[in-house]
Amino acid sequence: MDEEYNGWPNYETWLVNSYLLNNEDSLEELVEIMGKKFVVDKEDALKELVKDMINSSITNNNEEFRRGFATELLFDFGVVSDLLQSALDRVRWDEIIRANSEQ
Repeated sequence: MDEEYNGWPNYETWLVNSYLLNNEDSLEELVEIMGKKFVVDKEDALKELVKDMINSSITNNNEEFRRGFATELLFDFGVVSDLLQSALDRVRWDEIIRANSEQ
C-alpha cells in the first residue's frame, strides 16, 4: 500500500515530479509534454523523459554508455533494472500530469 509523501500519493511520484521541476532542461520538456492532447501520450512521454534523465545521470562521462549501451543495461537486465522498474511502476504519472496541468 502506498503512503502519502509531502502531499503526493507516494515517495516515487513526489521524487519524479521534483526532479522534473528542478532541472531547466526537463522543465522545458515537461511544459512541452503538458501541451499534448491525450493523457496516454503525456504518460508515455513522461516515462521516456525520466528514463532519459536516469541514463544521463548514470552515464555522465562514459563513452560506452553514451552509445546506447546504458539503456539496455539499466532497463533490460538484472537487479538494477528490476529495482528501477519497480520504482518507476509506483509513480502515479496521472498525478504528475494533473498537478502540472493546473499550473
